[in-house]
Order: sequence, then structure tokens, then C-alpha cells
Amino acid sequence: MRLRLKQRWKKCVIYFIKLFRQEGSPECIARGAALGLLAALLIPIGLHTVTILLLAFIFRCNKITAFGVTFAFSNEFTIPIIYPLQCMLGGYILCDPLTLAEVKTVLSNLYNNVSMDELVNAGRELGIPYLIGGAILSALAMPPGYIIALRFARKMKAGHAEKMQKRLDASIAAKKLKTPNDPS
Repeated sequence: MRLRLKQRWKKCVIYFIKLFRQEGSPECIARGAALGLLAALLIPIGLHTVTILLLAFIFRCNKITAFGVTFAFSNEFTIPIIYPLQCMLGGYILCDPLTLAEVKTVLSNLYNNVSMDELVNAGRELGIPYLIGGAILSALAMPPGYIIALRFARKMKAGHAEKMQKRLDASIAAKKLKTPNDPS
């Protein structure tokens, strides 16, 4: 079991390294990461793709990084934690606090009885608190997310440039050794 978790963790690290090695400036990549956080915390699942594409063209962000960060923070493992938290935070801000049991009841009713009536009911009870909570969480997460992503992207670009320079130097040195010295 531990071995599998270790392997998955390594894959996740490799995945994030590849996200931040994308073509483009570190600022573009960091904007993509910030947009990904915004979409993951504010936009409900199902609307991520359209929102990211639209906003990425407007703000000139790296789209792949935006999608990667969005799906890293908004997936089947994190949604059961993040969405109820957002609803409870939004309810608290609206001075109509929601309990975890109330959120769970509304969401389980929607899940068990998928219908337009249940969707409207869930939207009425949880929609505004969800959006307010998501706006607060994304406003808190985006600035540090941008700064961290910018530093990481710069570090990745500098490391890659250094590695390529070493390869170039080694290639030049190998060519000098192979060519015989010309006595003239």
C-alpha cells in the first residue's frame, strides 16, 4: 500500500514539474496557475473548460497550466471537502449559517434523485453561498498561488537553461577532441 502511494506521489510531482516546464514566460505560466485556482474554487464542475478557455485568451495565460491546476484542485477527491466548505463559508458570510448536515442532505438529495426540481432546489439553497464562499477562497488562494507558481516556473526555466548550457558545452568540448589539430 505504501509503495503504491509513493509511486502515485512521484507521478504527481512529475506531473506538476511538466506543468511548469511549459513553453512561454514564467509570468504566463503563473497567470495560468492563478486562473486554474480561480476556476477550481469558484466555478462549478462542468463549466471549468469553457471558463478557462475564455479567461485564458483574455488574460493571455498558459492554458495547459490552468487546466492542470484546476483539475489538481477540483477532482473527485477534493470536491467532497471543498464544496461543502465553500457553502458553509458563504452561508456564514450571508448570516445564514449552513451546517455540514444541511449541505450533505441537499447534495445527497440531488445525487439520489437527479431531476430538474432537485437541481433548482440545490441551486436555491446552496448556489449563492457556494459562489460567495468560492469567491472568498479563490481571492485568498490566487495571490499566493501566483507568487509560488512564478517562483517555481522561474526556477524550472533557470534549471533547464543551465542543463542545456552544460550539454552545449559538453558537445563543443567533444567536437574539439574529435577534430585533429590542424598544424597550419
